[in-house]
Amino acid sequence: MPQENIDLEDLEGIGPKTAQLLKSKGILSVKHLALFNPEELIELTDMTPDRVEKILRSARDIVFGSNRVSRATDLARTLRAL
Repeated sequence: MPQENIDLEDLEGIGPKTAQLLKSKGILSVKHLALFNPEELIELTDMTPDRVEKILRSARDIVFGSNRVSRATDLARTLRAL
């Protein structure tokens, strides 16, 4: 399933209330969510560190797949080039 077809609620640890919270903070996609670091997301949402870790892991598995480190590095290079 392409990332564009995955709703925030499809991620492990995200139900309707959490999805609405994230959307109210401007996080509208799984890809956008995956780019947050844990500290930023905790500060933005007041979620517990364990919950944030679970949610980010789920989002990053979808966005970056099993080859997460190299894909994240490639994405960081692309973003710096913009």
